[in-house]
Amino acid sequence: MSIAIVALALLAIGMTTSTASAAAARNSPEASMLSASVAAQSTPFKIKTRLQAAPKYPTAAGSAEYEVERDGDREFEVEVRGAKALAGQRVDIYVNSSLVGKMKINRNGRGEFEIETEKGDSVPHLKAGDKVELRFGKDIVATGQLRKVTR
Repeated sequence: MSIAIVALALLAIGMTTSTASAAAARNSPEASMLSASVAAQSTPFKIKTRLQAAPKYPTAAGSAEYEVERDGDREFEVEVRGAKALAGQRVDIYVNSSLVGKMKINRNGRGEFEIETEKGDSVPHLKAGDKVELRFGKDIVATGQLRKVTR
């Protein structure tokens, strides 16, 4: 039912136009979509870290980056290089001791991992101070702590 029809009907029974419009607007499908759209708006921010090698894998290095975009989409990316000792293996990616995903290390000792809500991926909500670890089995390959990026 359109807002105008509801407003006229309510006006006919004695309600003011502003009360009728407000009541109709609150219950309209358009209002629901608008509320969802406004709720999806986010304050954009980016946090990142350099991944430092663990003693067992001294040549491993890399980075991790997490971004929240204005529309609420979230992205988490991790890359590693210098991990030739793990060529052909899968490395686990942990944030605060929770497994987030896995990446394969290529023959050159490099690996990349990316997840995005925009592509339908499940991306955790991260914050500055969260700890990112790359692990092979129980061994830590590289680690870092996410920090706010100043623009």
